[in-house]
Amino acid sequence: MKNSFFFIFLTPLLLLPIAFATSSSSGSGTYSASSTPTSVRTQNGNTIIDSNVVFTIAGTISGTCTGTERDVVHPNGIVTFRGACTFSGTFAGASGTTQLHYRGTASATSVQGTFRAEDGTGGLDDLEARGTFTAVSYQVEFQLED
Repeated sequence: MKNSFFFIFLTPLLLLPIAFATSSSSGSGTYSASSTPTSVRTQNGNTIIDSNVVFTIAGTISGTCTGTERDVVHPNGIVTFRGACTFSGTFAGASGTTQLHYRGTASATSVQGTFRAEDGTGGLDDLEARGTFTAVSYQVEFQLED
């Protein structure tokens, strides 16, 4: 499918965040993604694709994030997307789960957007993370309270 490029290549880049909070940490890592379209339709010249997604991340942020995403492929080639997933793993050594919500835009050469993490459990129950991401950076800033 022509639009599978966006699922496999662009969607995983969403987990390369820059978040802003009180304390910070930077790091690097790797990721992989899989996506299973659940619905594809056209409306007003746009292609709307709903998918189940799974991201696997290793590095300063390590774990998996499983959820859903909606991509809208516009006639000019720009993709707007939004999604939510349940992350299970570690943020700089603190382990637990948290809900990640994200949205952004993508083209053939760039990906950017915003995200927030909320409703954590375990060591991530006090995680506060909100910020922006781009496809070219992997810097994480967040706050974990005792």
